[in-house]
Amino acid sequence: AELSGIDTETRTDVYSRGVRFYELLTGHTPFDRDTIKRASFDEMRRIIREDEPPRPSIRISTLAAEALSTLSQQRDADPRVLSREVSGELDWLVMKALDKDRNRRYESASAFAADVERYLNDEPVEACPPSTWYRTKKFARRNKSRLVASSLTSLAAAVILVMSLGFAAESRRRDAEIKHEARRREQEAVRSTETSLASARTAVDTGDLTLAQRNLAEAGTRLELAGDDTESLRRQIESLEDEITGRNHDAEDFDRFVELARDAQSKMSFSRERGGEEVAAEALAIYGVLDDDDWLDKLEHLHLPTEQQETLRDTIYETLLVLADFGPRWLKTEESAEESLRHLQLAKACHEPTRAFYWVRAECLKALKN
Repeated sequence: AELSGIDTETRTDVYSRGVRFYELLTGHTPFDRDTIKRASFDEMRRIIREDEPPRPSIRISTLAAEALSTLSQQRDADPRVLSREVSGELDWLVMKALDKDRNRRYESASAFAADVERYLNDEPVEACPPSTWYRTKKFARRNKSRLVASSLTSLAAAVILVMSLGFAAESRRRDAEIKHEARRREQEAVRSTETSLASARTAVDTGDLTLAQRNLAEAGTRLELAGDDTESLRRQIESLEDEITGRNHDAEDFDRFVELARDAQSKMSFSRERGGEEVAAEALAIYGVLDDDDWLDKLEHLHLPTEQQETLRDTIYETLLVLADFGPRWLKTEESAEESLRHLQLAKACHEPTRAFYWVRAECLKALKN
């Protein structure tokens, strides 16, 4: 590729055939035509002597869609695999013919043609990529001044690196101290969070939900200082928050039920007005007593203190008895007596029958007999 008297030899002909072969494979010359036209004579010489053209397969893979489609039609090939088909031996054949070093090109056009023939016959070709050492040596020759400058830069960088090692060591020491202190604070925050959680758990178990919520809020605040590895503590806080919410809900339901049940019992015990039945049904509906087959199981899972659990069962029992007594006492119909017997069965399911239970049952049976 060097333009001197010796370039009229046979290997120059090999180079020109390599250019033609490149163009046949890619539809383009090794160097961009517009760039060569715009370049001065000296710049054109430099490009040919120093710049390595892209391999044919690389050139094809970077073609615009329209150019690739045209090339594929001309070659009767799938555009998606055209670059892959050219890659490898065809790349080697072309690049050997275009090698900057004349001694690495084919000795003659016939040698080039013979290697192409070997490729067509699926025989091993003589062309192969230049070795890494050869590429390195050629690069060093082309870029001698750049390498010298790079060496000086590297030397300066090494000096700076050595000078920086002391500063880096000191910086690492300070960073280690900061990390150690941060870790100590995180561990302290974890211990404080665990203490607040334990206090909240105790408060929940004793029924002091206000204190439990305050302890839980403290646990959440301290957890923010405990770093990232706190997923287990976060889950404990969330679980306890859900339990407290459930207990508050159960407590509200309990208070509302007792209020309605007392009101219903008062109305049905001393009056024939039907309003008492509706209030009793509303109270019992809070726990699904009249229409939910699983209402007893749900009572077992309520978050209520033992004393309130006992009060709840007693009040449900008493409300059912008053509701059962209302039919035989005031309505005196067969339908009301049958409904009263069903209420008695529900009452018996949640409480040991009392004398009042058997008295109401007898009244119901008497009403049915009559």
